[in-house]
This record gives sequence, C-alpha cells and structure tokens, in this order.
Amino acid sequence: MKQNIYIFFFLCLSFNNGSSQPLEQILEEHYKAIGMEYLKEVQTIRYKGHYVNHFLKKPGKDIHEKFLKPDFVLSIDKQRSYLEQVFGKYGEDAYAYTNNKFWRDPSGSEPYERNPTEKDKLRIQLRTDIEGVLYNWEKKGYTIKKMKDAVFKNGRFYKIRLTSPEKDTLYYYINPQNNLIYKMSYSGDLTDGNEYRSVTFMKYKKVQNILFAFKQIQRSQMLDGSFADRETVISEIEINPKFDKELFDVNKRVKNLKTN
Repeated sequence: MKQNIYIFFFLCLSFNNGSSQPLEQILEEHYKAIGMEYLKEVQTIRYKGHYVNHFLKKPGKDIHEKFLKPDFVLSIDKQRSYLEQVFGKYGEDAYAYTNNKFWRDPSGSEPYERNPTEKDKLRIQLRTDIEGVLYNWEKKGYTIKKMKDAVFKNGRFYKIRLTSPEKDTLYYYINPQNNLIYKMSYSGDLTDGNEYRSVTFMKYKKVQNILFAFKQIQRSQMLDGSFADRETVISEIEINPKFDKELFDVNKRVKNLKTN
C-alpha cells in the first residue's frame, strides 16, 4: 500500500511539472490554445496601442509625456513587409522593412535606408512571421529542442530552444497551465542567472478566435550595459485589413534615399 502511494505521488509530480510531456504534444497543445487553425490564415494584421518607456525619467522640463508613452501603429504583411509608426512629441517616426530593405523615416528629417543590428533584424523577422516560428518550424529552417523545464517565481514552465537558419538562439517558455507563451529570450536561457533581451507576454485576449497578448514587456540592454523595460500596450488588433497599396512603398515616402 505504501509503495502504491509513492508511485502515485511520483506520477502526480511528473504530471504537474510537465517533464513527461513530449515536444510534439507541447506544440500541438500550444497551437490549439492560441487558435492556430485561424491564425495561419491571417495574411495581414494591424496593431494599435502605446508604448511605456520605463527607461526614461518621469516627465519634467526636458522629457515630454509623449516620450514616455508614445502611440504606435504596427502594420504587417505576412513574411513580406513591416511598418512601425510611432507618434511622439514631434510627429511620426517610422521604421519599415520591405523588398528586403530596412529604412527609417524620422520626424523632421529625410528618410534613409538603414542597416539595423542583427538583433533588430531578428526582431522584425519574428514579427513578420504572423503565425510564429514555433509553427512549421522545420519548413522555416529552424532546429528545435525541448530542454529541462524552467522554474520562475510563479511556477514551472516548458522550455524550448530554437536555432534559426542564421544561427540565432531563441528560448521559449510555455505555461503548462494554459499552453500559452509566457516569455521569449533572444540569446540565452533566462534561468541561468544572467540578463538577456527578452519579451514577457501578458493579458491574452481573443480576437476572431485567436489569442493575442495585449500587453508585452520588452527587456533590453541599454548603452551603459544595464537592462530596462518597455511595455507594449495594445488597444486594438485588426485581422486581415486591406492596406493601401502605397503603405509599404518606399519610393512613395523616400525622396532622397540615403544610406545610414
């Protein structure tokens, strides 16, 4: 009788910490949870909301409220184009990717072609993949491995490591209670005691049968080496909007294209 109790306790423990879940089952449950059957049909998407820049000081004579909480509109044409429009104190500041080129249109200055860091390129690559890199990962050229479960203050999470075709390493942490992504790290395991660029996904809401995180916290490294947060607070998501044909057309916005 005592032996049976020990066996039962061990099975319950294994089930609760998720260690016995195979990778394929974790991914299938994740797809089902977010509504992948609907998400994979999305070709265009538009996000509206505002950012909260925690790395800036409180509003004062030198820092306008719009620097701390600028509005944004993010428009994406799946795997093709990306346009992030940020509306601050001095007007629109735009960042875009289209026709394999990156460019910026700063408010008050001429637009120019730019060469972003590899991390920024990866960030845009992840955003233009609307369905997410965990779906059809093999066809997209990623390699994937289920790691030992991660433990954070609020519980135990599945940990999955992805390696991109460009050899970037991504870590995804999935909540076994709801099968949704809790965190994503760009370059290292968040449980190894070090700081890394990462995103925490919160306040999931359903839009047309698809779950989206309406609050995201980006943790980034500053120029002095320290880390600070910026929140993305989404107020509206449009599924398959019809974009103006000229929205992503660089030639319509760039009069004197310069190379950064």
